[in-house]
Amino acid sequence: NNLSSTNLDQKERDLTSSLSDVHMPWLSQYIVIKRASQEANYQALYLQFLDRLDKKIPQLSKTVLAVSVDNIKTLMSDEKITTSSSLRSLLKNLGSWLGGLTLSKNKPILQRNIDFKQLLLDAYDRGRLI
Repeated sequence: NNLSSTNLDQKERDLTSSLSDVHMPWLSQYIVIKRASQEANYQALYLQFLDRLDKKIPQLSKTVLAVSVDNIKTLMSDEKITTSSSLRSLLKNLGSWLGGLTLSKNKPILQRNIDFKQLLLDAYDRGRLI
């Protein structure tokens, strides 16, 4: 349950030995929703852990990226985002997480995943730019 830089090897072995394809969606959702979006201080550790797992389970990173993008889109379309500081904080944390998954590794954020130009135009039209 507790992940730290000192026990990454052990946690990697434990997870890879017991993880099957059936558990992949749940694990991806858990990493994004329960860990990365709420524990911004540990995102670098979670990214390091994902990088280690990516060598043995390459589809996990793709699933985590897809779940991250879906959750960002969900938060962006929420009407309460302009009034709720907790939702904006989750969005900020997920944005940082998405950058760690993509831009920090010289991977692009594809327009088919998130169309930033359209997001800005929609936010401007709806008066949701803060």
